[in-house]
Amino acid sequence: MFQKKTQMENNIIPDPIILSQFSLQDWETAIDNSINTAFEKHFKDFISPPPQAEKFLTRKETADKLNVSLPTLNEYTKKGIINGYRFGVRVLYKLSEIEAALTQMNYGHV
Repeated sequence: MFQKKTQMENNIIPDPIILSQFSLQDWETAIDNSINTAFEKHFKDFISPPPQAEKFLTRKETADKLNVSLPTLNEYTKKGIINGYRFGVRVLYKLSEIEAALTQMNYGHV
């Protein structure tokens, strides 16, 4: 029986199929973007945002924000109303904690 051989069986390399005029780099970029988009879409609930750097205030900035004198700020720190953080010889205060303390003071909890 006579069977027709295909181009591959005759070790003939078929003509390449041209899909478009994109270069290999264009295809790599398109595939990479597609994979990244799909990954981000699928795993967006599992990816946490990068942590934000905590902003610190100096004693003077904190006293101004609380509208108190430096000795009063020192008393608040000693009583534990607000927390101070020592960095070398400096004492700094976290902005988030100062804002929370202001909220408590405005509602009469402190």
